[in-house]
Amino acid sequence: MLLKHDMKSKTAVMLPEQPQTVLIADFTGKLKLAKWRLMSDGYKVHYIREMSETETLLGQENIRVVLMGISGEDDCKWVEKIKKIRETLGIVAVPVGKGACGDKNLQNLGVRKTGGIPIDYPRLSAAVAAEMEHTNQLYRQKSALNRIKRSLVLPQVRPVIYQTAFDHIKNGILLLDTSGEILLANRAMCSLLKLDAGKVAGKNFAEVLGNQETPERE
Repeated sequence: MLLKHDMKSKTAVMLPEQPQTVLIADFTGKLKLAKWRLMSDGYKVHYIREMSETETLLGQENIRVVLMGISGEDDCKWVEKIKKIRETLGIVAVPVGKGACGDKNLQNLGVRKTGGIPIDYPRLSAAVAAEMEHTNQLYRQKSALNRIKRSLVLPQVRPVIYQTAFDHIKNGILLLDTSGEILLANRAMCSLLKLDAGKVAGKNFAEVLGNQETPERE
């Protein structure tokens, strides 16, 4: 459930979560039954047979994951194209014909490969679920970073407000001012540098590193 603040009544209203959206790009016609499997899993599903429909749907719908059947190099080029449209889009590929993209090409494109013909639907469903979780994590990180950026262009908002957002990001992040004073350090960075998360804000970065052992300082 999602919490929505009602500005008129000043109360929090519980709203049902929106279903996660999957696009099935079935250019070979071999993923028809996948639509019903994913719908039974609770996803909102769009099903297309023509490449030309892709850009329109991506522009209109909040699609998180694309499930596609790949059968040749043209499909790899299509993946490259839609990745440029939406970089955070998750893609699950099912090899459905000879001459499909190689594993290395798929990996370089950030594509999760699963099964083949005949289609193992439980395995396919699990792959879509894993890619959806990965994609949602990317969206959460992007949203957190956007909130942090907004705080930096609004001097009246203290960056410390976004400490929670920082801590949800798995990569180590350190925010300094022009003098080297530490404004924010997330948990991952504090763990990496062996710092006390509650005591680094306001200290000079050079002084903090000077108190560390040689490997960490280097």
